[in-house]
Amino acid sequence: MRNFGRALCTAALLGGLLSWPSSAQVSSDQTILFRTFQLALKDAQSRAYVGHAGFRVRDGAAFETMRAHIIRMYEGSVVVGSYQRDGEIFDCTTVASQPSVRLLGLHSIASPPPFSPLAGARPHVTDPSIVEVSQDTSNERDAFGHVEWCQPGTIPMRRLTLDNIATYETLDQFFQKSSYQASSVPLQPANNGHSYAILYRYVNNWGGSDYINLWRPAVNLPLGEQFSISQEWYVGASNTPVEQTAEAGWVNGRYGTSNQHTTTSSALFVFWTPNDYNPKGPGCWNLDCPGFVQYSSKVALGSTFTNYSTTQGTQYEVGLGYYLYQGNWWFSVGGDWIGYYPGSVYAGGQLTKNAQLIEFGGETLASQNEWPFMGSGHFASTGFKSAAYHRLIYYRDVVGNFNNPPQMTVQQLAPACYTATSQIWGGTTWATYFFFGGPGGKKC
Repeated sequence: MRNFGRALCTAALLGGLLSWPSSAQVSSDQTILFRTFQLALKDAQSRAYVGHAGFRVRDGAAFETMRAHIIRMYEGSVVVGSYQRDGEIFDCTTVASQPSVRLLGLHSIASPPPFSPLAGARPHVTDPSIVEVSQDTSNERDAFGHVEWCQPGTIPMRRLTLDNIATYETLDQFFQKSSYQASSVPLQPANNGHSYAILYRYVNNWGGSDYINLWRPAVNLPLGEQFSISQEWYVGASNTPVEQTAEAGWVNGRYGTSNQHTTTSSALFVFWTPNDYNPKGPGCWNLDCPGFVQYSSKVALGSTFTNYSTTQGTQYEVGLGYYLYQGNWWFSVGGDWIGYYPGSVYAGGQLTKNAQLIEFGGETLASQNEWPFMGSGHFASTGFKSAAYHRLIYYRDVVGNFNNPPQMTVQQLAPACYTATSQIWGGTTWATYFFFGGPGGKKC
């Protein structure tokens, strides 16, 4: 990954001559030079955003903070091409010039674990109604004929734009996994507008993995529904005052549309916090701030999936996992290592040693008493092909072996709206699994 090759180096030197769509919401194949994009960003004015419909940026000072962040993230980045997917632009950025490498001061890219991410946990699927989805889109082209993949030695980086970030009041809110709009009425779930239907277990672990059922639950943003998530958490907290996490899954409500629309597609994400979700950071989603170091050119964080499950139809899933290897939290999708959180981002905290808690399931966020679907939108009791599931749940021990989790605890903050079953043993095909989800609504 460190030797990009003669062709790639030549492309990097000629980066100013390469072009791509200029906005995350392009309607034609109009392109601009990367240096022109940077100049336009430097010339952007707050008056085009503050107070305008579709944007929430608080004031001119908040706008300038957003603009400065985007400029800082791109300064020094070498982009060799771009493509559009579901209204988002992905820039193929050289591994060594990605923001996390430059801004964290890393001198080299770590080597991934030498074995398959899901070795020993691969499903032996015999049911033709279950299909594992790949995030590899190398055979697809966007509306303008651009191949939806990046060359080896580069990574697909979802473009940061003012149009996207300015839909939040501040840059800190853009980074957060919390509400960006104050609630006008008291919210029922006590956890700052979040609701959960999850299974958890306190157990020392060095990561884990599972297969997550893919759905796209509608999230009505104008009603105050903010996101719906299915994910796994690896948490260090029990012996320290500050919770730290490495998280991954799919989210609907953050990517692909503006805050004025109902979102319709879920996207892959990773998230981290080193300091109990402090609203002042650090910590953020995907590659939106320095933190996650991407290694693979195959998978685009923030990208939608090629297929989603339907009620009583084919069920689609994706295998995700983390492994704390040589001091770094390596993230995997299916059979590929995608990248890692350097241990240094946890600043000597618990996750530099190991995690102490595993969690799997659904999470929603609302800023008013209107809650989105979770999972498929059906309650856990409706079962296979109706409710969403997590299966083949494992955690890793100190030497990296997979272990079935001991009996996990069910947490349902709003059982009138969202439920989860207890864990079930499904033999070699399903191992440890459970169902979860619900319709949300106004009585949560």
